[in-house]
This record gives sequence, structure tokens and C-alpha cells, in this order.
Amino acid sequence: DSPEIKLENRDPDIVVRFGIVENSLSKVCSQIFSGFLPKVGNFLISNGNEVIVEPLPDVDERTLRPCILGSAMSVILQQRGFLVLHASAVLMQGEAIAFLGTSGAGKSTTASAFMKQGYSVITDDVLAIQFKDGIPIVIPSYPFIKLLPDAVAALGHDVETFPLLNRTTTKRMQTFENSSLQDTYPLGKIYFLAISDRHEVQDCSSTEVLLNLVNHSRALNALTDPDSKKHHFQQCSEIVKFIPFSILHRKPGLDELSVIVKQVEADIIR
Repeated sequence: DSPEIKLENRDPDIVVRFGIVENSLSKVCSQIFSGFLPKVGNFLISNGNEVIVEPLPDVDERTLRPCILGSAMSVILQQRGFLVLHASAVLMQGEAIAFLGTSGAGKSTTASAFMKQGYSVITDDVLAIQFKDGIPIVIPSYPFIKLLPDAVAALGHDVETFPLLNRTTTKRMQTFENSSLQDTYPLGKIYFLAISDRHEVQDCSSTEVLLNLVNHSRALNALTDPDSKKHHFQQCSEIVKFIPFSILHRKPGLDELSVIVKQVEADIIR
């Protein structure tokens, strides 16, 4: 029998198992999605509750785990109706403050810098948003942050105390305690991260906001039918109506992370 991940004494919310992924099933509809992750293997994700993994030879659990918690979970959440953004978020004044950007923009490093200053990290890299009575709500994710070695050192940590994420990357894994977090938090603000020649918080237009939300959504390749694409665009449009946005300019390099935290603090208070 294929191994399954189950919760003791109750039916599993999500089943993850090994199996054969048929290419003919690729992108049949929004509730059935198959894809290939380079150096990892094939994935079939269906109905918001099942992940079938066909790993490449010699791919171990340590390599699979972040792929399941990241890319596969993004599709699962999307199939359940969430808007899933490529963003990290921290807790400030009872609200989720999110940092959106491309890979390498500093989402995880920014979240870790806030955690060093005593803030709780709600999620790293996968920001899942649901709408309750029209209000965007964020749910916490698995408690770890992926950091490059230079970011770990810049934050004042010993690199060797942070385990490698897996053997295919130099990224390290910073774990943290989030048992004190609630089930959900209202989304308070989103910052778009931009590498610049200055540290500055800048206003942006609604058109810029909408384009950034659409372009920085996770699992866009899982939106395979017109209804799903329409629903995704409507969700992004709703976020624009209710949530303030700014561009958070930051200088390249990691020497002034505390300055970024202070700028966001001042902006939130303002």
C-alpha cells in the first residue's frame, strides 16, 4: 500500500502519498492539476485534499517536504478557494502585514528581521487569504523560514545552527514557535518589496497594485479554466478595494535590516 500522512483518531484533512502520475491528466480542470518540479518529480494535486507524488530516483523526504509545504500546498489552498500570494507576513497591532515580491526580493529576510525585533511571523512565502463577510483574512502556515546563508549571518545567527533546507540548495531553515497565534488574522496592509538606491515607503496606484497582485500570485499555472481565472482576478480586485498598499524600497545588501523594520513601524503608526 502507498504510505499516507494521517492524523491520529480522525480522517485526514489532506492525504499525501506516493504513486504514478499520468501525464494525460495534466491540467484537466482547476480541481485536478499535475505538474513537474525540476530535480524533484511529478505531482498530482486534486480536489483540495490529495497530493500524489512520483519522486525522481534518489529524492529523499527532506527534499520533498518543502515542495509539499510550498508549491503543492499553494495549489491545495487555491483549489479550496483561497487567494494565494507569493508573500510573507508578520503580526503587527493584531493584523497581518504582508511583504510581496519576486524570488530574491527579500520576503523571508524581511520577515525574519521583524521576528528578531519581537514580532510573530504568520507565514513565509505562501500567503493564503480567504474572504469572510468581504474582509480578507490570513491563516498562519507551517512555522519555518527559508534563508540564504548571508541573510542568516546578517541577522546575527550562527549559520551552522540552521539546518540546510535540503541537499539541492544552500538555503537554511529557521524554525520558530507559533503556537500562540490565532487561527486567522485580518489582512492589514501589503508592501511590495523593491530593491532600490534608498530605504523608503512609497504610495502606489491601484493599477500597480492589481498588476502586482496578479503577477505575484502563487500557482498561477494551476488556473486552467476561464472560471478559475475570473475568480482569481475578482479576488485580487477585492483586495485592492479594502487593503492599503505601498512600495517598500530597500537598498541592496543586508546591513540595514533594522532600518526597514523601523520604517514599516512608523508607516503603520502613521
